[in-house]
Amino acid sequence: MRVPTFGIYQKSIRHLAESAARLDRAREQVSTGKRVLRPSDDPEAAGVAMAARAEVEQLTQFRQNTDRAALFLDMTESSLAAITEQLRKVRTTALQASTAALDAGDREALAQQVERLADRIAGLMNTETGGRYLFGGTLDAAPPFRQAAAGEPYVYNGNATRLEMGLAPDLVLPVSVAGSELVNERSDAAGAPKSLFQTLADLAKEIRAASPTAISARIADLDVDLGNITRLRADVGARRNYVELARERLDATLAQLRTRQSEAEDADLSAALIELQAAELANQATAGAAARLAQPTLLDFLR
Repeated sequence: MRVPTFGIYQKSIRHLAESAARLDRAREQVSTGKRVLRPSDDPEAAGVAMAARAEVEQLTQFRQNTDRAALFLDMTESSLAAITEQLRKVRTTALQASTAALDAGDREALAQQVERLADRIAGLMNTETGGRYLFGGTLDAAPPFRQAAAGEPYVYNGNATRLEMGLAPDLVLPVSVAGSELVNERSDAAGAPKSLFQTLADLAKEIRAASPTAISARIADLDVDLGNITRLRADVGARRNYVELARERLDATLAQLRTRQSEAEDADLSAALIELQAAELANQATAGAAARLAQPTLLDFLR
């Protein structure tokens, strides 16, 4: 009768462990869908997958930035469009006020209309999104435009630095317009400071004073401010188009990287299922053989 030796037992245990490890690996591949679960499975493929994964993580952040940049620029364009509309209403009001036939009551009504429009424009320039004010520059935690008293020009309290976002490792794009750009601060021929809100405040005063010549000068100033807003809108539109181009490029690159990562580490599901079935059969056969080997013989009982 056959008597198992210690060496045969050791070999049986080793085969059983190898069979169990093969089965565990096959189960992991089917459950995770991954062929490479650890670097030791395939060092070269693991290296390719890890490099692709790291690049995907970096570019995903840039891709998220393009969404945020698009939101900021879309809201900026929308606000600038509304500001343009209000400024045109101011211009229409100024043209009405330049008529000499108006009485004091008419002039007061038109002056108040200009002041209400100035308030609306300031409200648009204090547009907020996600707790950040679009036109405050980098000082975006508080409303950038404030008024000391009714009838006084609104004053800008932000800075001239535009908000920026990274859209690629070597690309940072401004995604906002600073309020100082909106109000178009400048000096007249005599060196006196001028700005959009100063023009609006002066216009209201000159309408009340019934000064057609001064009102005509303010209309000319309004045309300068309207031209400035139009220029800023064109710049915002160009940046918005660039963001869309960057987003498309990132999407294409991310798709390529994910494909590369998948090819390196993903399992062929059909092949993985076949391997799982084979591993289960092999494990059952190995376990059965080990069990038979461990059964006591008649000689064991006689001893």
